[in-house]
Amino acid sequence: MAQLPGYATRSAQAAEYEELFRLHREAMGDYVEETWGVWVQEVQRKFFDARMASGTLLVITVDGTAAGLLEFEQSEAAITVVNLELRTACQRQGIGTSILKAFKERGQQIGLPVELTVLKVNPARRLYERLGFVEYEQSNTHHHMRWTPASAGTGDSS
Repeated sequence: MAQLPGYATRSAQAAEYEELFRLHREAMGDYVEETWGVWVQEVQRKFFDARMASGTLLVITVDGTAAGLLEFEQSEAAITVVNLELRTACQRQGIGTSILKAFKERGQQIGLPVELTVLKVNPARRLYERLGFVEYEQSNTHHHMRWTPASAGTGDSS
């Protein structure tokens, strides 16, 4: 079996705003354009500004280099992966799988489902399905998916 690349996470810093915004554009630009027909820079900046200001934006690093972005929340009801974006060169390398498996392990330990939302045009949905996430709702643009720990009754605990 191929060795998965090591990754780490750290808080996003204001000084790296432009680099991280470019990373967001690289990771999501095509999907945004396919979904809404256009990438509106001002709208995306406003969205990204709110993420930076929240203090919850994490940078995924591989060998010290920014490889992606991650946001999550944990409530009494669920662990929610709010956002998981990887640079194109870092996709299909096992990083996203490793991160999601870690969330599933945490969910299994504490008995909470793991939820996420994915744009309908984003092929990452196949990864989520392979990892046991099932759609529980959808909007015009997104699939809302959930993995439920085996102890909670209906889910794949792998």
